[in-house]
Amino acid sequence: MKKLFLWVICLFSFLSTVFSQGTDASIEVSVTDPSKAPVQGATVSLVNSSTGFTTTGVSQKNGLHRFEQLPLGGPYKVTVSFVGFQSYIKDGFMLNQGSNLTIAIPLSQEVSQLQEVVVVSNEFKNRNERLGRSTLISSKEIQRLPSTNRNFANLAQLSPMVGSGFNIGGINSRNDAFTVDGVTAKESSFGGPDQLPYTFSIEALREFEVVTNSYDVTEGRSIAGGIKAVTKSGTNEFHGSAFNYFWDSRLGASTDLLGRTVINDTKQQRGFTLGGPIIKNKLHFFVAYDGEKLKEAYDLWNQSVTPGIVQNNRGQQATKANLDRAVSILQSKYGVSSGQQYGFFTRNNKLNTYFAKLDWQVNKKHKLTFRYNQSDYVLPNNNNSDIGAFGIHDAGYDFIVKGKNVLLALRSQLKNNVSNELKLGYYFNTRQNAINTAEHPQLWITMQSVINGATQNATLVGRYNRWTPEVQENDIFTINNDVYVNRGKFNFVFGTQNTITKSSGIYTHDTKATSYNIFLISFNIPVEIKTRLNII
Repeated sequence: MKKLFLWVICLFSFLSTVFSQGTDASIEVSVTDPSKAPVQGATVSLVNSSTGFTTTGVSQKNGLHRFEQLPLGGPYKVTVSFVGFQSYIKDGFMLNQGSNLTIAIPLSQEVSQLQEVVVVSNEFKNRNERLGRSTLISSKEIQRLPSTNRNFANLAQLSPMVGSGFNIGGINSRNDAFTVDGVTAKESSFGGPDQLPYTFSIEALREFEVVTNSYDVTEGRSIAGGIKAVTKSGTNEFHGSAFNYFWDSRLGASTDLLGRTVINDTKQQRGFTLGGPIIKNKLHFFVAYDGEKLKEAYDLWNQSVTPGIVQNNRGQQATKANLDRAVSILQSKYGVSSGQQYGFFTRNNKLNTYFAKLDWQVNKKHKLTFRYNQSDYVLPNNNNSDIGAFGIHDAGYDFIVKGKNVLLALRSQLKNNVSNELKLGYYFNTRQNAINTAEHPQLWITMQSVINGATQNATLVGRYNRWTPEVQENDIFTINNDVYVNRGKFNFVFGTQNTITKSSGIYTHDTKATSYNIFLISFNIPVEIKTRLNII
């Protein structure tokens, strides 16, 4: 039965270089004696000096021992000991995502007085060979490079394969994979990341990688590639940061070409991080908060520079008298509020993200990680393409997005040459188009105006319910398990990735009826109204 099980393992995957869904970082130690012959049975110990993470193994017949899916960072210290030889220590190794270090340990014969040979290594990076193209954005690059709105995903365009909208290889981003610490962070309703400025603080990100055209057996759920992010962890030293970025509206022009007072954006982004030990070399924490307040300016029917003429954002013009007549009818008969309905406006967008992570070195064989991330976003008076082009203020709706992402991961050294990585993930996402005035039929108005002797038609959207009210909720459960087996020169990996998605919600389209072809002419002619009802 055991032999049959081993063959099943081989059928799942057979790789000379392991590539999985976690940190993808490994260290292979090669132990030799003074004659350069491999040493079997040498004890190999690996310690992360900043966290106390410790794992041990024994060199095989070929003198090799391999540590898989190691926590990122360092410095790492490798200690090799064997009866009759001096202990050998190499220190100073740093691991990035995808690092694959090969460390040669030449043991020397033991002298009368026991001594240790200590070698301090310079930091270097040796990437795993991918079965496809990849671009690593390291922690130093994240800190040094500017990022629009401090969203790390914008740095993905450092990869030559990533275009606008995070499309990889010309394929729509909905077909790409997006994982954080090895579990999905991709909502199901529309197939992409959450539709908000950012899902967690860039200060909580250690590094990420853009993988393209990968045919690796452990990669899946994408067509062209994906983005794989790894978050920060606490260490034996307390460290933290606080930041506040402010964008003042007074940095923009205060008037337009007509001398009218205009409104500009005001944005504040603030937050903090804190990490350190709860129990030194045993239990560490890292937390981060990042929030954004944006007082965003926008305009409706305010594009004209000619007095008495209004112009929507699609370039259609009408007389101001006609637009005022239309708004008056909407206010008297269709429940549109009495306040301002066109011109310059502001809305207060709010985003709050919370991040927490615990790393527990249970013992030399097991390391347990818990990570929680939450995001809450509200965009009031949202204007989609139709409202932004033709609408008035009360045609808008509130756009609300909330998400929670939880990870529980266990890394285990089951045997000398067998390690296992189990990941349990839960991702909750909800997005909502909420009516912020009242339920109403959809109203499209055609206004006909005589401007400079020519008759012009302009479309006005007085009420809009095409996608309101609408709610989509997704509960995504992920169970990943990968086992790594080293046999001499060969490294085997097999595993399973299971995603269970529960989706529910309200999907709407013109549910409250549609009224169209309401003609408003600049002369005193009665208004004609035609109504079409959509029965669902």
